[in-house]
Amino acid sequence: MIKLKKTIRIQAVLIAALGFFILTGGTAYAQSGTKTVFRFLEVPSSPRTAALGSYSVSHPASGISQFFDNPAYPGVRDHRTFSASYINLIHDVNMYFTSGAWHFDGIGTLGAGIRYMSYGRFDETDEQGNILSEFSAYDFALSTGLSREMMTGLQAGAAIHFIQSSYAAYNSTAVAFSAGAYWNSPDGFNSAGVTIQHLGTQVTKFDEVREPLPFDLRAGFTRRLENLPLRLSLTFHNLTRWQIPNANDIEEPGFFGTLMRHTTIGGEFLFSENVNLRLGYNHLQNAELKSRSRLDTSGFSYGLGIKYKSITFDVSRNSFSDLGGVTRIGITAAL
Repeated sequence: MIKLKKTIRIQAVLIAALGFFILTGGTAYAQSGTKTVFRFLEVPSSPRTAALGSYSVSHPASGISQFFDNPAYPGVRDHRTFSASYINLIHDVNMYFTSGAWHFDGIGTLGAGIRYMSYGRFDETDEQGNILSEFSAYDFALSTGLSREMMTGLQAGAAIHFIQSSYAAYNSTAVAFSAGAYWNSPDGFNSAGVTIQHLGTQVTKFDEVREPLPFDLRAGFTRRLENLPLRLSLTFHNLTRWQIPNANDIEEPGFFGTLMRHTTIGGEFLFSENVNLRLGYNHLQNAELKSRSRLDTSGFSYGLGIKYKSITFDVSRNSFSDLGGVTRIGITAAL
């Protein structure tokens, strides 16, 4: 029985690790070198975020579709707005996101959302390969938060996350907290933001050891150019640690190389109020996944947003080198 449980666990962990490896850019461990759990929380929930480099804390007009990126984003304009997005990773591995917002005068904007990652169903076998039953593997997080305008142009928000992962006979739950602030200048040409993500702890553990959650501190700045319909963004992540080693390092990177591993760059071309083209670059993903034998586009991303009346359609594509790419689709609608 012990061997059987070990076999089930190995299968489930390998399945989950493959999904995390591609979706979070290749790291099987947190950038500090310590193992973390619930890595699905790091997956960009919005095609817009994914297209702009996989991190978002300062992008204007974000709203409920990027609620998981910065809980300060939702505002009065998002009242009764709902968003959903979808990723097909490989075969039966799928991830779904949904979120909604309701504004209450004098209180603020309530946001709520679900993140769900399914790895499909698998056969449980004995040592001879005989099928005994089926088991499933999934990750799930339910989030709710509140944001409000603190002064003209400045919003603050916080969210709580109830998290569960189940890999066959192994299960774990956790509670985490996120908070953020978002500022937009009166002329709309400058914006900035900061967030703390997933500060929390396991409630029930997979094994006897309590493992850390993927905590992160992020900050960013966005500038719209005056003579060109283009927004440029710089976002800095993993700000609680400096060194971010990875298995591809032949030697330790210098100051600039290390700084770039904390940096993502995004550009959003505003062709009109209804059509936006997005480009992004994530240097950490490039450093972890690039092939040394050829010119590699790992870490690069692009996407498109189209708005028709009260409905916005978003799509993005992220390159992960020899692993291929991941396409995300999303829709946001005001009811």
